Amino acid sequence: MESVVVCSPSLKRLKKENSYFDFTLCDQPMVIGLLKSEDNACSKVLNDHGVLVQIDAFSCNYRDKGLLLTMNGICNENESLGKYSYSAFGSDFVGHVLRVGKAVSTLREGDRVITDATYPFRSNGEMGGIISNHASQRIQLFNENQLIKIPDVLHDIDAASFTVGAQTGYSMVRKCSLQEGDNVLVTSGSSHTSLAVLNKLKGENVNIYVLTSNPDYKKLFPGSEKFIIIPTSSLKDNTFRERIGSIRFDAVIDPFFDLYFEELVNYMNMNGRYVFCGFYTQNKYYSQQINRKHFTPSILGICISKSLSILANCIGERKDLENALCDYENNKYTLNIDSVYRGEDILPFLQKSFHQLPRFGKVVYQY
Repeated sequence: MESVVVCSPSLKRLKKENSYFDFTLCDQPMVIGLLKSEDNACSKVLNDHGVLVQIDAFSCNYRDKGLLLTMNGICNENESLGKYSYSAFGSDFVGHVLRVGKAVSTLREGDRVITDATYPFRSNGEMGGIISNHASQRIQLFNENQLIKIPDVLHDIDAASFTVGAQTGYSMVRKCSLQEGDNVLVTSGSSHTSLAVLNKLKGENVNIYVLTSNPDYKKLFPGSEKFIIIPTSSLKDNTFRERIGSIRFDAVIDPFFDLYFEELVNYMNMNGRYVFCGFYTQNKYYSQQINRKHFTPSILGICISKSLSILANCIGERKDLENALCDYENNKYTLNIDSVYRGEDILPFLQKSFHQLPRFGKVVYQY
């Protein structure tokens, strides 16, 4: 059994039975290993609500870029101390249940599952959130309430790409409290979260606008004939106002608050809602650093004068994930899969996941 991991360079000479790949991310060299391990699933001790899962496929989100750089830094630091280490990575996965604890009632051996990243609190009152930053680790132990059984119609490739985008996107749309005829702007249209948002918006009677740098966006996205495309580049020059004319937005849904907020509040209607879920610059190694000041008095003055609601969002509730799964079963939600990799195609998987463009949709590694 093998797992994809980032590891200390010394492992290449100490564990020669494994496969290794040299990868560079944000000018930081790293060693990615396809590490062999013993199948010791039967020896794992489960608590009453424990569920042992074998990962069948996983994918990376934007958040994993910063985490992978951090994990690589730890591996290099350990290397300098004469130690070696490795870390699995990734946040979305699909797997099947190997064993369950004696009190588990909603899952059984053989069930196919994905993560339930409910946030902030789960049904039992425990703190929620993404359950693993190490989705590529083949065998993992979770609690029953961290997983959700998936329908047979959801095949592994889509399932390995599902939770973070869908649960976040559906939550953001819900928080917008949209009304019929609202003008809704979605930024970074080809990001995983925005693709989920746009899938949800297809079922709403609203006017959809997309800010994107992908020139093929309109013909690639199903239902895109409804969309008015505003290239990201126009935000940087004098053509943005010309492109949107008199259009003003009732809601903006934005995965990268630090890229767009300052400009876009100028184009919002009274009582507009600006919902965001993350930042572009998530790690010190990012090469395209931005240098902008946020919440200056003038920007806040615009927000106040327009009575804007600025809403931060972190993942979503269980009902958001359940609604997305229901829509998928009823052919109302479509995942965009860019590519799938297997075996020793580790470098193409990483390059397409993190910096090879064009990319449209999720990139999956399947064991």
